[in-house]
Amino acid sequence: MNKTTALASIGAAAMLFGLLLLAVPQWFIGGTRDVPVELVAFDGLSDEEKDRIIASPKDSDIRIVSVNGPLVSLLGDTHAGKEAYEVTFHHTETVGTGPLVVYVDKDGKTVLGKQTANPIQ
Repeated sequence: MNKTTALASIGAAAMLFGLLLLAVPQWFIGGTRDVPVELVAFDGLSDEEKDRIIASPKDSDIRIVSVNGPLVSLLGDTHAGKEAYEVTFHHTETVGTGPLVVYVDKDGKTVLGKQTANPIQ
């Protein structure tokens, strides 16, 4: 692991620890806190994919998409015709791939699938 990768991993770990500290007080005072969709999507990534997110999972775009066409083959027939959140993480492109894209059920809790978008030409 080179120095840049190590620093990025340490930064990501520190950020996640900070987010955890924000959530813990809610448990102690009996409140409930919904997890933001981008963090649900982030949690659905592999360690290698998480390492591609340099700044924060919040550095992403979220939009609602209809599960039709090619998305049905990715997410499954049970989701055909339904809506899902599409979370696109910025600055996660690699050579030959576009950014990481994760699909989250409209319940905001379940990762349905993921892919890399088409590379930017």
